[in-house]
Amino acid sequence: MQNNSWIRFEEAVKDPRLGKALERYEKNSDIGLDKANITVFGGKELIVYQSGGNFPKLRFLNASMKNVSCEVIAAYNALVSAGKNVDFFKLAFEFELNAALYTKGIPIIAGCFGSDPFKIGYCLEAYDASYEMFRSCDEADNALKSGRSGIISYRWPLLGHVLHLPIHTFSAVYDGSAVMTFNRFGSHTGPVSYSSVGHTLAAAHDRFMVGYVIF
Repeated sequence: MQNNSWIRFEEAVKDPRLGKALERYEKNSDIGLDKANITVFGGKELIVYQSGGNFPKLRFLNASMKNVSCEVIAAYNALVSAGKNVDFFKLAFEFELNAALYTKGIPIIAGCFGSDPFKIGYCLEAYDASYEMFRSCDEADNALKSGRSGIISYRWPLLGHVLHLPIHTFSAVYDGSAVMTFNRFGSHTGPVSYSSVGHTLAAAHDRFMVGYVIF
């Protein structure tokens, strides 16, 4: 399936104008993920440790994936947790094409701001994932308890608790007693549990942006 707002890899490879992006995809695929980037939860292999393993060697447009691939990782983990068959490097290619945040006139930093978390819903639709989008921790928390997996995007404090600018995105599942998060921080090498979605953000005074729960 191809969602009109999300071009899939299989369709994009037919476009000769995307040669550089395809070369980058092939190089990333050849490097692959290190075993340190893989954790097993619920019988499924999920991706963690964004700051280490092979992520520093991988590229997202002109940026290192260790700095900007959190939306790709979160979408991948949520889709795989929900039972979808996903190729991580094809998904990264699709995020470059469909969701990368650009600064006009400065192509050298293309990709350095990662992906737009508000476009993740288009990706989920393109992968035939039924989902709902939420704008608060409480709403996301309640939905996650009946959903298969979730995605949380937030802003974190840049200056004290006043200016919240940088964005990070991670995936989560509810295991019956706790919220298990994956790549909550880029240094995490395995799942980390919290009592609720709100508690995943509270300790660092992070500010909820948008959440998705796949059913």
